[in-house]
Amino acid sequence: MKISTAITLLGLAAAALLPSAAAADLPVGLEIKSGIGVGRFAMGDLNEYIALKRQETGANFRELTSGFNFFAEGRVWLFGRAAGLAGFEHYWAEAALPTVAGTINFKAPADVLYLGGAVNAFSFPDFIDINAGIRGTFAKSVYGTNEADMARFVEYKANSYGWDIFVETSTNFIRPLEVGFTLGYRRLNIDGFQDKFGRSAVFSSSGVPVSLDYSGMFFYFTAGVAIR
Repeated sequence: MKISTAITLLGLAAAALLPSAAAADLPVGLEIKSGIGVGRFAMGDLNEYIALKRQETGANFRELTSGFNFFAEGRVWLFGRAAGLAGFEHYWAEAALPTVAGTINFKAPADVLYLGGAVNAFSFPDFIDINAGIRGTFAKSVYGTNEADMARFVEYKANSYGWDIFVETSTNFIRPLEVGFTLGYRRLNIDGFQDKFGRSAVFSSSGVPVSLDYSGMFFYFTAGVAIR
């Protein structure tokens, strides 16, 4: 995967620069990290519609409440205490409803760019660092379904802004390598979905405009390289 290859190359470059950075004793540090985890999704409107379709078809179907997440991020630290950060996330979100006529699929992936900041709240030498932060997000989401025609998948797109907060732990005894865990809460609701012809997305049975709510708790298992 291109993203993972880029992260690996950047990590190797950062590791090679570690001795010279340490010798210079610079107040500025660099960190590159990525991770994979799971996010909880609210998806109130979509899940209400899924429940309605479940009643109509009698199918045993679970609501869309979570999905896998991936992120890649870079940080610039000042004196090891405060950092500016920027990164990319991808959310996987999909569900399938088996019916007599076939399987109705609902897909709602999202690509997210973010900017934010973090502070080092506690540091235990040769053990772990505990950081906290906040991020502003810009998300591009795609809502796709084959509900109207089992043989054809129709997609609608929309953008929106949101935010999240997080607390994380990362090891500091094997630097430049780091491994850690992140726990956070995101607020992100996206509506106004349209297809390529400008037609708005609505739930067919109710006529309610499609709205996707990715708000909820999330966690990541992380790994990266840091020069701090």
